[in-house]
Amino acid sequence: MTHWSLLGRRILGIGPDLAPLARSALFGAALEIGDLSRLADLLPGSLDLLLIDADSVASDQLAAALTACAANLPPVLLLGQSLDARLVRCLMRLPLSDVLTAPYEDDQLQVAIYGLLDGAFSVPAVPSGGRRSQVLAVMGAVGGAGATTLAIEMAAALSERG
Repeated sequence: MTHWSLLGRRILGIGPDLAPLARSALFGAALEIGDLSRLADLLPGSLDLLLIDADSVASDQLAAALTACAANLPPVLLLGQSLDARLVRCLMRLPLSDVLTAPYEDDQLQVAIYGLLDGAFSVPAVPSGGRRSQVLAVMGAVGGAGATTLAIEMAAALSERG
């Protein structure tokens, strides 16, 4: 993991509860708080990260907005306590996204952000004439967290890609 500086990084936060992060985990970043309507105005390269509080937005509206704007989205980090499987499937279709379930510490948030920034600024090597492979792992934090359901949904979404 590269130790990125968040100084000057352009981050759009969807959800009013994200504002205090500007004084803690996102210190130094240019954090703008907005709502879902802001996604329609995004230009490619205008943001370094999209941070979404899933608990502050209706899942179906958020999934529709992410799907409609997928081509212009920067890396997306979804935060929340209860995450809808349809929303997580929508995130899986994006080139760079991650999910962090609450409660989380500032350092966990920063690690997730740095991981997304690393992925956005690295160019994956693709073997000539071959296909890229990815390995995905799902691990439940506690019993009954839904890791099996998430793994099944991920497998179904990936199988649709061909």
